Amino acid sequence: MAKARASSSAKSDTRKPATKGSAASPKKKADEPKSAAKKTAAVPAKPAAKAGTPSQGTKAAQAAGGTAKGKREEAKPQKTEAASAPAAPPPQPKSEVAAPQAAIPDVEAAQAAKPLEQVDAATAPETPSAVPSEPKPEYEPIGPNALDGFELPSVYGKAGVFGGPKDHSAKSDDKLSLPTGLHFQYERYRSLNPKSFYCAMRWDYRQQHKSTEEGKRWWANKKLLVANPLNGKSVVVRAVDYGPHESTGFAIAVSPGAAEALGINPGDEVLVAFADPKAPTGAVG
Repeated sequence: MAKARASSSAKSDTRKPATKGSAASPKKKADEPKSAAKKTAAVPAKPAAKAGTPSQGTKAAQAAGGTAKGKREEAKPQKTEAASAPAAPPPQPKSEVAAPQAAIPDVEAAQAAKPLEQVDAATAPETPSAVPSEPKPEYEPIGPNALDGFELPSVYGKAGVFGGPKDHSAKSDDKLSLPTGLHFQYERYRSLNPKSFYCAMRWDYRQQHKSTEEGKRWWANKKLLVANPLNGKSVVVRAVDYGPHESTGFAIAVSPGAAEALGINPGDEVLVAFADPKAPTGAVG
């Protein structure tokens, strides 16, 4: 009986094919909502995957956002540069700026009101003060400095030493400039006795309207008084020569014997005056 039922059911299934309007279609339709739900659940994934291709509206919005973002980024460096630059000082009021300019004429007026000496002293640059030179001592004359209208070349100055066999500053045959020998003969330079008392100065031969030869004869053997101001010693010497040279700086030159009697060395200062024509040559006691 069971077999018969099974075969009958199988036959009934085979005999009754499904039609379009049969109940099988509702099953499919019932299944369609599930598949539709699956499709609808999968649909949102597709737009998410295609999010890289936005629509025209979104493209415009993104472009606008990009340009706005670029403007913000460009504006940022300007702000930083403006922040790093030092702030400009605030403008001063006109009264404060004009105050120093108004004070300038007052200074000029004050300088103009000062005496000229004070203005020069204030504006002149500082110069190193010159070392004051030692003033030359003022000696009292020890005798007359003029005789018969002739004046001495100098009444004081530095003295030198010359003459005698040991003086090799001149040639052996050089003659003196004054005729001091017998009958106004010109003696030789080295023939002078170094122990005797003689001198030389730069005489002015042309005084009292005399010729050079007459002047030499007048000055020959004239007696002079020479003194050492440091120790008070003095000697009487006779004029025998012309000199010393200006380059030496000496005002008079004396014999070695006269220099020893005076206690002087070359370069020491002495006083000079006319001596009594009758006084003997040598040291004055």
